[in-house]
Amino acid sequence: MKYKVCFILKKAGDVLGKFKSIPLNTYFYEINFIRSVAALSVVMVHVTATNYSVNDGHLNWLLLFLNQIVRYGTPFFAVISGFLLYNQTINRKFALKRFILSRFTKVLLPFIIWSFIYLIIKSDYILDIFTIENTKLFVYNFVLGKSHYHLYFIAVVLQFYLLFIFIHRFNNKKILFLLTLLSFFLTYFNFMLPYPVESGILSKFMSERSFILNWLFYFFFGGLLVHFWQPIVEYVQKNVKYILLVGLVPLIFLVYEYKTREVVLNSTRVTNLFYVPVLFIALISVYFMVRKYKVVHTFLLTVGNMSMGIYLIHPLVIYYLKEHLTWLFEGTSLTLITYAFTVLISMLVVKIIHMLPFGQYVVIIASRNKKRKLKVEKI
Repeated sequence: MKYKVCFILKKAGDVLGKFKSIPLNTYFYEINFIRSVAALSVVMVHVTATNYSVNDGHLNWLLLFLNQIVRYGTPFFAVISGFLLYNQTINRKFALKRFILSRFTKVLLPFIIWSFIYLIIKSDYILDIFTIENTKLFVYNFVLGKSHYHLYFIAVVLQFYLLFIFIHRFNNKKILFLLTLLSFFLTYFNFMLPYPVESGILSKFMSERSFILNWLFYFFFGGLLVHFWQPIVEYVQKNVKYILLVGLVPLIFLVYEYKTREVVLNSTRVTNLFYVPVLFIALISVYFMVRKYKVVHTFLLTVGNMSMGIYLIHPLVIYYLKEHLTWLFEGTSLTLITYAFTVLISMLVVKIIHMLPFGQYVVIIASRNKKRKLKVEKI
């Protein structure tokens, strides 16, 4: 059995080795489009979830559908994070100092700032948790992004950055294929056989949603895509309708899944390990359909550039809308209007903050002016 497994892996490695990347200097428009879809999906989840809380834990069939059909936003962000990080490392020598400085200013510093902003908004909580006996609990919750419900994913990304410092050299096709395969099974078994919660901080951490094993596969899958991105994009462009139909399959299974289980599903579940890769590729076909419409195309690319800022800010917008305009979340008819308000207000706030002195350290707006090169490996 051991020899058969080795033989299969060797054959897979040989196939990967023959799969040459196509040299191209390009903007990753497709990636930025998927990033915009991820941001818009996360906002929809939280708008419909707020409707759920306002209406005493009830969602009608339409809002439940909207809430569940967009539960791929955070996994998409994980794939994109792995893609962009590996693409950067593959194309130039890894410099630890530059890497740490870049991650500190672009991710860690905004995470710290917004964690405190959300803690201050929840003032009763922060006053209670700053007592001496709760110092350890405060640090634990803060580091894991529990200052507000969406910050856990930034904590996940920071964990991957720490891991990446030690594994950045493992970036060729064959090794990344093996790492992706290994991380698939690690994530799969982490979902299927979750670590039992016992006394001790390590045990508690391993049972958290923000534990990196819940997301590791998506990061490595994104890294692996770097080596095949241009051939994949060209194939999808030639087969847009076929790929789009393939992408509908996991969405149909998702509807069947939440209908039969009669529970609200979240993004950390085993079926997403199968759905997310298919949907990620299928979204390329959606991009080629959308780019024909210039206004929509420009708007979505702008959302993609502002995606991290939107991710950080939109719960604050929802919070104030809920506090002062609660009627926006009552019923179904106004949900899409509320959603549009949330997205547009979040974008406006991101733009205003970014224009302020040192605003770039509070929210990040990506630029389309920087070109990213795909590495051409010599086989």
